[in-house]
Amino acid sequence: MARPRIWLYDNSEGVYVDKSNVTSFTFDDKDDVLYIGYTNRFSTIIPTLSTLGSYSGFEIAYCKDIHEDSQTWEDTELTWALDSSHITNWSPIARDWDRAAFNTTYPHTAEPIDTKERFWLRLTCTAVTTAAVITNIEVIEYAYYCSASNVTDYLQFMGVSTSTKPQEIVVEDMIHRAESDIDWFTKRTWRPQTIVNEIHNSENQCIRLYHYPISSVISASRYNGNSWQTLTEGRDGDFYVDSEKGLLYLTHNFRPYVFFFYPYYFDQTSRGDFRITYVWGKKLSDDPQRAGLVEDIALKKTCVDVLRSHDFTVIIKGGVDRLSVYDKVRELTYESDAKLERLARLVME
Repeated sequence: MARPRIWLYDNSEGVYVDKSNVTSFTFDDKDDVLYIGYTNRFSTIIPTLSTLGSYSGFEIAYCKDIHEDSQTWEDTELTWALDSSHITNWSPIARDWDRAAFNTTYPHTAEPIDTKERFWLRLTCTAVTTAAVITNIEVIEYAYYCSASNVTDYLQFMGVSTSTKPQEIVVEDMIHRAESDIDWFTKRTWRPQTIVNEIHNSENQCIRLYHYPISSVISASRYNGNSWQTLTEGRDGDFYVDSEKGLLYLTHNFRPYVFFFYPYYFDQTSRGDFRITYVWGKKLSDDPQRAGLVEDIALKKTCVDVLRSHDFTVIIKGGVDRLSVYDKVRELTYESDAKLERLARLVME
């Protein structure tokens, strides 16, 4: 994960305030604007709030078009409104999201903290009921296991942008697909993901979640016959979690005793329905032993897609001492598949 740039435009003072590295700050004025910016496209926001916010007319917009003296902002339709510390995924991301450099006239008439181009999200509201206290915001890039620049460096291309063929977003799509392939094959992930309302019908005091390791349990509830009953986490609560094994242990007996007419016999086999929302997966930085292997597989799988999908015969150097495009594809495919098998074995150990 990465720390983005967090800028708060203070409307009353007419200035930008850099909140990127502060321990906490509030978003408490409906006339202020909060900006989240990063050098690459990001699809996941990981907030930490010490006080949850409550707002009216909350909107998260992305910078759609860049002109010489204006910017167009488009609603992302994200429902997160600084009202939880849960991971927020923007999927699919807008394909017309573009980098923007703030200047002295746009998006506000004020001196920007810097003029570096970034992908920006803009957070606004029409009324504040409870101001959120933000202690940290992190993001996960859309292409996380490797970057488009890693691909172009490996293939010795000049680089990609919104005007090249392939476009930068196309290469990032390829990386994103390679990441999904790696996650599916290994049954693990190195980019935290949210599983919403996973249903388990269990008669045991232990539930094995479908995905692990577990980063956090966002919510858990049990159906009591009429409605979903919220469960609390903790040893003194309703459940606790073995994160590495993906096991959720119930601390209370939620299944009633069922007595039969036989002497001294009772049964506890009434089944319970449980609904669990949680975040699973480690970050690359949390698994340094496998991080390099994960990055290498994603890189080489993406290079194969690039070479197969586009005609780069003109710009790929050739000669008697060099491999043909066909041989490059074959060798990269073999290497990535072999390393993917090795990674899957390492995960199982």
